[in-house]
Amino acid sequence: MNLHIKSALKSYKNKNAVRMHFPGHKGRGLNFVKAGNDITELSFSGCLGEENGIIKNAENDVAKILGVKESYFLTDGATSGILTIMHLLKNYGSKVIISRGSHRSVYNACELLNIEPILVGNSFNDTYFLPPTIEEVENAIKENSNIAGVFLTSIDYYGNVIDFKNIYNLAKKHNLLVCYDNAHGSHLRFTNSNNYVGAYADIYVDSLHKTMPTLTQGALLNVNNLNVVQNVKKALLTFRTTSPSYLIMASIEYGVKKVESIKTKLLGKENVLKFVNVISSLGYIVSCGADFYKVIINLTNLQVSPSEFVNVLEKNKIFIELFDGKNIILSLSPFTTKADLLRVIKVLKSNIKLINKKQTLPLIKTT
Repeated sequence: MNLHIKSALKSYKNKNAVRMHFPGHKGRGLNFVKAGNDITELSFSGCLGEENGIIKNAENDVAKILGVKESYFLTDGATSGILTIMHLLKNYGSKVIISRGSHRSVYNACELLNIEPILVGNSFNDTYFLPPTIEEVENAIKENSNIAGVFLTSIDYYGNVIDFKNIYNLAKKHNLLVCYDNAHGSHLRFTNSNNYVGAYADIYVDSLHKTMPTLTQGALLNVNNLNVVQNVKKALLTFRTTSPSYLIMASIEYGVKKVESIKTKLLGKENVLKFVNVISSLGYIVSCGADFYKVIINLTNLQVSPSEFVNVLEKNKIFIELFDGKNIILSLSPFTTKADLLRVIKVLKSNIKLINKKQTLPLIKTT
């Protein structure tokens, strides 16, 4: 029997690769993920959406750890949460202010729900749209009527954070709902809470599987504004699957509680910045932004094409999260180890001959 996908998964596992990509568990932990634990709604296992039972207890525990009023498990990825948010916003107006660089599910939701998107964040830095500024959001509010709220992305794929505190205050001054796509920033609650949008949103999504030890598709919809809860629950019935994976739900609870329990032992900013400085000293153009778990290497100073360099990395068992034609993103997580970083350094060091013009950036302070 030729099982294509199973064979590919087994082959990758046997590579002993450095996983600089999603999901955040990096192939570690989650020992309960076994076929025998893949069940359905039974007398003891409860039902997703019920007001009591083991799933609701788990959701309540997660909400408490994250510091929010309500958390709802999503086993269909953050997309179902994004659709839920947009469905909620439609109750309050026909227009929504969104980041131009929003995930495609936001645009899909606008089309599906007949919502007019008001785009902000129009600056482009050669490869991607920069986060919207508070001035852009303020102008959008002034120039439009019948706005339901703002639904912005923070933190984005490249580790950029918007001025979410002042945007929250601005939106509230105009009685608008404040929503965030925090799909790439679930870990920030534990690694850099100053960049975590939680306290400055009425409702937001966390795509746990991207950066936390959670199975792919594991996500959260978090609510701070209890006035919207009933509309949220109604929308969840529309967009959330009726056949949730208990393994994914278990991994959502595990991911949050595990990182909370080991947060003093997580890969810290000092270690990541040392990693960045070593790569920079080799001559690579490297940076990390507000989210130090997103390490970006620019490939424009190489003798080979960027795609060829990505192939070099893969031949050396380094698999990355994103290649946009000019940059690669190394996506770290709480489960990335110092040994992983050393292996990346070793491969980059052995290939410095491919650098056309070495560029050593000023060292970043590690404290």
